[in-house]
Amino acid sequence: MSCCVSDIYQDFFTNPAILGYGLTSFIEAAWKVKRSLAGYSEQDAHEFWQFLVHQIHKNDTKNSKYIQSKESTPSLDSQNFKSSNVHCDCIIHKTFSGTLESTLTCSVCGQSRKIEDPMLDVSLEIQNKQGSERTSLKDLHSCFRKYTRKEELDVLYECDSCEKKTRVTKRLRLNKLPPVLSIQLKRFEHIGVSSKLEYHIDIPTVLDVKEYVSETNNGPIPNYELFGVICHLGNVNTGHYLAYAKNINGAWFKFDDATITRVTEAEVKKVNGYMLVYCMNEYI
Repeated sequence: MSCCVSDIYQDFFTNPAILGYGLTSFIEAAWKVKRSLAGYSEQDAHEFWQFLVHQIHKNDTKNSKYIQSKESTPSLDSQNFKSSNVHCDCIIHKTFSGTLESTLTCSVCGQSRKIEDPMLDVSLEIQNKQGSERTSLKDLHSCFRKYTRKEELDVLYECDSCEKKTRVTKRLRLNKLPPVLSIQLKRFEHIGVSSKLEYHIDIPTVLDVKEYVSETNNGPIPNYELFGVICHLGNVNTGHYLAYAKNINGAWFKFDDATITRVTEAEVKKVNGYMLVYCMNEYI
């Protein structure tokens, strides 16, 4: 997979052709690595993104001169990844790696315990749920506020301070910020019957995340700038993906299979985004 991505970049920067082309070798390599992707049934864009970054991470660390043995290669889906992701020098972690801080607070004595976990993206709910009633959230900031607000957990925890089994509240906050922040908006539900949420969530072109960052982060907190959007047209069973990307000159383009057209920022803000990609201002 890494070789295929490398070939794509080489073609992009060296090939004088201005026409789009099919990523045949890239798709073929993905099919060989993950057989469930093979065929022409629709796949989930976010699941494919997770598969892709995992494979590039795996290939990069496997071939790195800094890795001494197969056992020392971090894995995205293992405890080893959690303990060693900070030290991973692969392109995936340099680009997308951050950390989430979970604060668990005892409802009896108020004692708090903080846990830091790695993240490569953030998945946000786009609706409020009260019983059987569902209402859309307004914008991306509303989604982040829902994600980072305190919630009472249903299970009992043993508090190390008061030594009682009590209910606790949990709060998530961003801690170490990644250079590129990848966000999934949860548009697909699989509760009993699968369904797709067509709510429009307003997405800012400049994202200020200070409100959602842990107090333990003492460094500067830059803004993020939107430069990529993936949206899904259709229903939960079938459909079509479109991608929107901004170039270094600030121009937006829509990618619809082999058809590439220039669009305005206002047009991008009107779409129902499924995945959003933000980059720190200092890297643009």
